[in-house]
Amino acid sequence: MNMKRIFVSLLIAASAVGGTVPAVAQSYGRLGSSGYFRRGGSDVVDIRTGYPGRLADRIGEQEMRHARMVIIEGDINGDDINVLRKLCSRTNCYDNSDRSVDNYVDLDLSRARIVSGGYYNSGKRTTRDEIGEYMFASCGALRSIVLPEWTTNIRRNAFYFCSKLEDVMMPRGVRAIEDNAFYSCRELRRIDLPEGIERIGGEAFSGCSNLPEVYLPSTLREIGTEAFRGCPFKRIALPAGLESLGHSALSNTKITQLLIPSRCKLEGAIGYTPSLTRIDVEPGNALYISEDGILYSDEGRTLRNYPTGRGGDVKVPEGVTRIGAFAFENSRAVSVYLPESCTSIGKGAFQHCGSMATISFGEALTSIDEKAFYDCGALTSFALPEGMTAVKNSMFKECKRLMKVELPKSITDIEQDAFRDCAVLREINLEEGLLTIGKEAFRGCKALDNVVVPSTVKTLSFKAFNECKNLTSITLKEGLKVIEESALDNCNLLSIDIPASVQVIDKKIIDKNKNMQKIIVRATTPPALKSDSEKKVPLYVPAQSVDLYKTTKPWKNYKNILPLE
Repeated sequence: MNMKRIFVSLLIAASAVGGTVPAVAQSYGRLGSSGYFRRGGSDVVDIRTGYPGRLADRIGEQEMRHARMVIIEGDINGDDINVLRKLCSRTNCYDNSDRSVDNYVDLDLSRARIVSGGYYNSGKRTTRDEIGEYMFASCGALRSIVLPEWTTNIRRNAFYFCSKLEDVMMPRGVRAIEDNAFYSCRELRRIDLPEGIERIGGEAFSGCSNLPEVYLPSTLREIGTEAFRGCPFKRIALPAGLESLGHSALSNTKITQLLIPSRCKLEGAIGYTPSLTRIDVEPGNALYISEDGILYSDEGRTLRNYPTGRGGDVKVPEGVTRIGAFAFENSRAVSVYLPESCTSIGKGAFQHCGSMATISFGEALTSIDEKAFYDCGALTSFALPEGMTAVKNSMFKECKRLMKVELPKSITDIEQDAFRDCAVLREINLEEGLLTIGKEAFRGCKALDNVVVPSTVKTLSFKAFNECKNLTSITLKEGLKVIEESALDNCNLLSIDIPASVQVIDKKIIDKNKNMQKIIVRATTPPALKSDSEKKVPLYVPAQSVDLYKTTKPWKNYKNILPLE
């Protein structure tokens, strides 16, 4: 076998991207001035395919057990990829004496060419010059790879969860790295992104928790959502020609500063970057400005991103009318003071602000979007401003210390999960005029002990008060028409009085209320009931309807049906 040609192929691959010899080549030694050799060279396999689809004839059981450096030259198709997948997914490797050795595969495809034909990974077909979807996904023994020099695209999930992959070399012809291409390649320590790449897809390198740095080529125009989430690099230079930076593309990195290029548009928030203390903008950007390292848009009227790494008290300047979506997400701010000019707070604007105990605002504020204060663990009380009409989806969900909320009379809707798992919430005023209480709106509010549902509420939604374990009393007023499934399950009610207006009880009147002593149903005609519960609890109904309840399914299953006095 020509050991010199093995190393030369690696040199050619390195020069194709203007880089250095990959880390795997460093295990080669110099043999005088005539060539190179690999230490313990019996684990090297060097194959010229001849025709696509023939690799199975060249890599047999012996190679499957022993090979750790594999060099392929020639055309390969889906059938050949299947062979390589089998090799790179093996669980054990052996030396010539059949002793177990470190199991890895270094794969050099620099002189191979992917062509159409054949099938790999449960029916997927190869496309010429593309690293296809899931082509090497979950190949747990693959340690390094040199891609074919003709490669143009790396499709989604191509190297998904390659748990040993450390080193990747790409040729200059690559134009796109698609979504999840290297997702959770936790040992990836080096990847050369050559000039020519225009797009890096969503979560392309998400979870690459040992990738210390990355160079972004000048040709790059788009970085997708969460593209580098969880990569530990401390700095990154966005290229001047970048046009789009996806939502949370740099979340959970260790960057301390960020410069937004002049042509770049943010497709969402920068994301949780705990060390970030400053965001600046290149001159000429028509979308954003930076003041004191804080990012604004709309000529300063919208606070777009507050650096996550800052803490203390924050005073938003007068003139700002909107706090943008996720603007303060995960911020370390303790107190936030919004100006009188502020009229709206965007989606998730303060979610996961675990230190924020105080937020103040003026009378102009009339709109607060969903998840605005989700998981604000230090917030203890909140008074929503007059003029607001809805408590949006998950607005205060998991605010573990929130004890008191004041709702204005203008509120007509409490949406799904609005106060879910606010474990110490004791006081909430539900005013007449309220129309809806959404699914699981108060689920898990374990300290809530007394609730009055206004007559304007027509439906008590699915699990609306489920797991309110301290709820001993609830008043349901005339006007309520529907009680949905499990609306009052797992509470501590002593009794329940269902008004005559109720027409439908979706499933079970009440379940798992161990201290229930009495159920009152005031309708003369038994409401539609899908199934019964707590059949041993006395059921009180209008005197003239006792016999009707005793003969109507499933009401008749109650053991003790008594007339109301």
